[in-house]
Amino acid sequence: MKKYILLLLIIISSGCINNNNLNNDNNVLTNNIYEEVYTEEVYSDSNYTKVSLYLNNKKVSSVKRSFYNDTDIIYLQTYFSDKNKITNNIKEEYNNFYKINGKETIYKIGYYIKFYVGEELYENTILSYKDMRKVQPYIVTFLYDDYHNYGKSYYSHVDKTTVKDNTLYTGIKIYGSNKGSKITSDIELTVFTYDTEDDFLDGYYRGNSKYTITIKKK
Repeated sequence: MKKYILLLLIIISSGCINNNNLNNDNNVLTNNIYEEVYTEEVYSDSNYTKVSLYLNNKKVSSVKRSFYNDTDIIYLQTYFSDKNKITNNIKEEYNNFYKINGKETIYKIGYYIKFYVGEELYENTILSYKDMRKVQPYIVTFLYDDYHNYGKSYYSHVDKTTVKDNTLYTGIKIYGSNKGSKITSDIELTVFTYDTEDDFLDGYYRGNSKYTITIKKK
């Protein structure tokens, strides 16, 4: 994220102003010209990291799944890439990205999920394991750090006992909760990368680095 400061300079003829000594933080009177400067923070995102969602190492834009109660709907992985297929393992793929782009380009990964039950909208921005149950009883989202856990014979989703400062949410499981079958629409899932809170407005991501898929209900 990068913020730019917008300077707005208003110049007004001061024919009716007689005080030639006017001076404060925002106002200056010089040669009978009254100048007033306004500053405003304007958001502009400099993060153009490519990011996509993959199913079995293949980039997906839509996929069909059944929405059952108490059953996994889908598991997807996130890569900083727009390639149609990932041929390296996740450790190699991310390390190659960091080698080319530098460690300073490490962005956090977040998700946004949206669906309907009848006419009622359910949506959730997912930035950590703490957000996993906010669209219950229809869906639970489990987050995984496949990058740092690569090579382990077993590891579970991230929770308060396993989260670390460098945790990277490279995997997401969408699980149909005890009312998962009640979902009446397709599920929209967006992955995005971000670095600060300024990348959000009213809780919604507003940056450039994002990718959206549709999980269609069978």
